[in-house]
Amino acid sequence: MAGKSTRTQADYLSKYQDILRKTALEIFREDNPEIATHLDKVLKTQESKKGRTEKDAAYAEIMDSLSKEDQTKLFTAYGKLNDLARTARKLGSKDIVEIHHNSDKKSEFGASNADKFVYTLKTMAAQNPPVNPEYVQKVMDEMMASFSITPHPTNGTNVEHTKQGMAIENILDNKDAGPEELKDALRAYMNSEISGAKKTQEQETEEGIAVLDNIYDACISFKESVEEALKESGYAKKGVKVTNRLIDANAWFAGGDGDGNPNSTKESLESGIGQLRTRIKERYLEDLAKIGDAAADISKKLSSGKYSSPEEFRSDLEKAAEKDSANAKALLIRQRILVFIMLKSIFVMMHLA
Repeated sequence: MAGKSTRTQADYLSKYQDILRKTALEIFREDNPEIATHLDKVLKTQESKKGRTEKDAAYAEIMDSLSKEDQTKLFTAYGKLNDLARTARKLGSKDIVEIHHNSDKKSEFGASNADKFVYTLKTMAAQNPPVNPEYVQKVMDEMMASFSITPHPTNGTNVEHTKQGMAIENILDNKDAGPEELKDALRAYMNSEISGAKKTQEQETEEGIAVLDNIYDACISFKESVEEALKESGYAKKGVKVTNRLIDANAWFAGGDGDGNPNSTKESLESGIGQLRTRIKERYLEDLAKIGDAAADISKKLSSGKYSSPEEFRSDLEKAAEKDSANAKALLIRQRILVFIMLKSIFVMMHLA
């Protein structure tokens, strides 16, 4: 059974990455037919049963027939296809864990899901004696997923290319996304420039905010997955609950990398924090719109800059949660994460003054 399961997983991952690469390649053929012809030759050679020496000779022949500019285009497209294959393997592996957890009814803990919270908590509950709820609550109180988001000036990857790669992952991970959304994202990705001029501090901050957007979008489902694991393991009935924000995002990108970068100054940090504040405000307003009339006054107050502190904003949100618990409570969770980021950034700025 173990051997069969391994082959099935490998087949699934292989099919996943082949479908994604095939779709991207079809799009690339439409937009770059000449380079795509040479790319097809490279891929055909790669997949052939020829020996290493014979393959290298075939690659050299393809490269020698191209100009320097076209060689760069070919290398770029080939690299993007490999990146998409890695994306498929990463997301496909996550799917396999999820499928095993949801489909295996014979095992109490499920199969191949040691990285799921429920596996760990059920294992703790199955000990003799079981791990006591007080200890599990202590774990919940201290548990934190920590992210360190920092710019790297030596990384020449184009900001838009980075954001397009994130967009593809988000679409693949969204069960409601349609094939046209994926095709549009793949077209933008395949036609984008991978590298460019050295990033400005503004671009470094923009890139960091794109990562922060993903954390903002994921934090609710992350909390829900922990709460569901507590229910399945039986610890929720014993009073164990999630008490903290679960996510600690260290945002070092505002104003650029401060590690030896002469362009990272108090002024650039102030500007970067301004970018960060603007984006956080935009996300708050998006979520306040979902709450509706109960948050109309909060939206107006936030839009006009009349909040004097995060605590004042949070107090109004807590009142709105009494009328629309789901959306308002979700925003309360996200606000705890983003306020913490802002406070740390402002602390750094104060010490540079």
